[in-house]
Amino acid sequence: MATLLKVTTFSFITLCVLAVAGPVLAALLLCGAITAIGIHYFTKSKSIFGQIIWGSVAAVGALAAISNIPGLVIAAIIAALYYAYKNDSFTFTQTNDPFDNFEREWAKMNN
Repeated sequence: MATLLKVTTFSFITLCVLAVAGPVLAALLLCGAITAIGIHYFTKSKSIFGQIIWGSVAAVGALAAISNIPGLVIAAIIAALYYAYKNDSFTFTQTNDPFDNFEREWAKMNN
């Protein structure tokens, strides 16, 4: 039951984050792609003029990606949620204190 609750909770949180953050993450992805294309063609270019143009394209893409602070924050939140899910940092402990588990103790007394 606890595993189902955990999976359902993480699925709901993930869907909410992606629904709200979809356009922001798409813009961050586009800026990252522009940066990657600029760097790729900058390293392939042989002429100084080509290196200046493709270096400028890469710089504009990098500045646009860095200025997209909400996208970076959302990407960090998604990474933290994924890290927490993979490391199973949410553990459920059961104590033996009768005052914490009144229903369980009441069921024991009635049986």
